[in-house]
Amino acid sequence: MSLYFRKKLANGGDIGIWNTSETDKELQQLWNPTAEEMELVCAITHTARKREIMAVRILLNQMIGNKSQNTTIEYDSYGKPRLQNLATHITITHSKHMIGLMLHPHVQPGLDIELIDNRIFRMAPKFLSHSEQVHLQGKDALQKLHLVWAAKEVVYKIHGKKGVDFKSQLKVHNFELGAEDETHQLEIDFIFGGNTSRFELAYINKPEMVTVFGTEAQATKI
Repeated sequence: MSLYFRKKLANGGDIGIWNTSETDKELQQLWNPTAEEMELVCAITHTARKREIMAVRILLNQMIGNKSQNTTIEYDSYGKPRLQNLATHITITHSKHMIGLMLHPHVQPGLDIELIDNRIFRMAPKFLSHSEQVHLQGKDALQKLHLVWAAKEVVYKIHGKKGVDFKSQLKVHNFELGAEDETHQLEIDFIFGGNTSRFELAYINKPEMVTVFGTEAQATKI
């Protein structure tokens, strides 16, 4: 396993992304789980899910050090992760072999990574509003489609509840694709319960993958 990306943010956030390439046995050795943790993992029959859980735990250990010995990752009834016995908020993302975590000491973070895949063009009508479809044309359409999808995922993760329609309730403002490997901003409106909140999210664009992140503190009512 190799560290693909690590970024500590000025607002207190901490992002880690790992490229997982080990065998299951190598992952177990890197993790060094307790007997109870190993029992839980062995009960999972889906190979990809098992590898994801091990990789997430290894990355968490790398990010918080000794504090990881006193916590486990739990999930609420909506599937939102939280750290037991730690006053640290967490969000988890994965795209094929890439695993990402974002931690924040005070507010709920959201992180999404997406490996570039042309199949997103077939999915686009399911999550794009009409105005978004108009803007997402031309030579940068592939990268921008992934960024729009990832931005909607980030706000959905921050919200932490089911029943959000990506097409009608999450609307990304038109933006120009920023230079590769630099941090840029985009805005997205979340319409929920008769109110609209505007999030200012950050993104990093790479040829092989996009990364979008933010926190609940970066939302304002409009």
